[in-house]
Amino acid sequence: MTRNIPKKVRDTLRKEVNFGCPVDACGSPYLSYHHFDPPWHEKEHHEPKGMIALCLEHHKQADYNVFTNEQLHSFKTTPFISIEDKVDGKFNWKRGNLVCLIGGNIFIGSQNIYLNKSEKLLWLTLDEKSNTLLNFDIKSKDDELIFSMRENDWLIFSSFDNIESIPSGKRLSFEDKVKDLKIDITFNTFSKADFINKYKDNYPDDWMNIIVSKISGDVITTCVINGHLTFPFEITMDDTGTSINGEGSEITVMGSLTLKNVKHYRMERGLCVGDGVLIK
Repeated sequence: MTRNIPKKVRDTLRKEVNFGCPVDACGSPYLSYHHFDPPWHEKEHHEPKGMIALCLEHHKQADYNVFTNEQLHSFKTTPFISIEDKVDGKFNWKRGNLVCLIGGNIFIGSQNIYLNKSEKLLWLTLDEKSNTLLNFDIKSKDDELIFSMRENDWLIFSSFDNIESIPSGKRLSFEDKVKDLKIDITFNTFSKADFINKYKDNYPDDWMNIIVSKISGDVITTCVINGHLTFPFEITMDDTGTSINGEGSEITVMGSLTLKNVKHYRMERGLCVGDGVLIK
């Protein structure tokens, strides 16, 4: 047996503590997994009843026996966060000229993506140091705000089937099957050479040259956003592109690309730099 915990077990442990560290006054969503009953050195296992999801700080304390087994079992049954509580966190990734790959389309610099003229979905802003920051509003089919992000600070208002935010702070994913919604946000860094090698088959050479020319230094930071939305209409985003089932809806990107009376639309690739759509 390896230390790699099966996804089904990880999902069970996170949901058990309502997606936040169960230790009193904590609630951090950046969870790791602790074997305690029995501990790993006594028996190699991935049995959920003898494991618990904890933040890294409290996981380390648990490794040094700060908490008794009785206390850890109590955290599992009565975690600090209740099912009605909000889950919140922060992306500390702040980079100038962040390269955002959103549903197969590339965005660099400040952007606004509107749905139905005034309904903001995603907007990228710059702070005083010219770092790109994420802003996001996602609503359910009945117009209820269920996920919000303001300048990298995120807040989940609704109970989801699954929320995962790994301790490295590089990824956030959440899913609700009833609301038919799933989002995955992942940050990564590459050298320029590695970035070109990874995406050379996805985008034309002239696009790659534009991207590389816009990034100072040798490191490129990417933010990849994919998923499935249903408000105000259905949007599916993956690495190959964005599919829209809008039935007469409208999409505007920075005022320079507007799609009107959308019914069924597939955007395979697009490159946006600042407020101008260079190629689409």
